Amino acid sequence: MKYALGLIESYGNEFDKNLVALEKALMKAQEQRVDLVLFGEKFLGEIELSENSTGFFQLRMLATNYDTPFGIGFTLLDNEGTHNAYGVF
Repeated sequence: MKYALGLIESYGNEFDKNLVALEKALMKAQEQRVDLVLFGEKFLGEIELSENSTGFFQLRMLATNYDTPFGIGFTLLDNEGTHNAYGVF
């Protein structure tokens, strides 16, 4: 298996710009036949996501479209409040 660290520029809390950067990294990973890409915990900025949010859905769709799993840290908002999470999509 081939793993990669996604060392790309983060745009802070600008989720749409971060999503584009993430997509570009996944395209490159797919070209290089990488099996898993890991991104830093603060890549998405300080935004909070729930499992039902649009942002969470967009992240899942990227994983589906590029068929390259990726791990990314974010703040998860759920019934128990907010906490740091690291999801693999």
